Amino acid sequence: MRITGGKLRGHRLPLQKGGSVRPTSDRVREALFSILGQDLTDCKVLDVYGGSGVLAIEAVSRGAVRATVFDRDPKAVRQCMALVEKLRLRTQIRVRKGTVPKCLPTGSRFDLIFVDPPYTLDPLKVLEVLAPMCAGVLVLEHRDEAPEPKGLMRVDSRQYGDTTLSFYRETAALQSS
Repeated sequence: MRITGGKLRGHRLPLQKGGSVRPTSDRVREALFSILGQDLTDCKVLDVYGGSGVLAIEAVSRGAVRATVFDRDPKAVRQCMALVEKLRLRTQIRVRKGTVPKCLPTGSRFDLIFVDPPYTLDPLKVLEVLAPMCAGVLVLEHRDEAPEPKGLMRVDSRQYGDTTLSFYRETAALQSS
């Protein structure tokens, strides 16, 4: 596994797969950031069910000013913290252990939100909790049909093997433009 773009492009990440850690493949990450754009300067990022934190690391590599990663698995949190330390990103990436959605930072807004729950989990409730925090784009990685949460509107979906990326924007923002 390697970082696919930005100032850290090419850095190899020694990830330990297994348990709840299911990192997004290089191919899917390259496609994701091709869609989002390579320049994420000054973006604030939230990575929910972050696992190894590779999506947050990719975003910071491309200029995001700050990222917060949440996961409930202690092994994933330790691995993410180790990667953040190794890449010297501890001032830009915060790693938190907590159960989603109750651990989420209410009242905060993020330009980019990544949601990569276990494929067996119905993400609808989590997306509805995240809707008021979305100041830009929310990206859901999933297998089954994309949910239609209140407060968010799906604007695009892309399929990569058995992985689907669905892109959402805040409904209010879409209606005002």
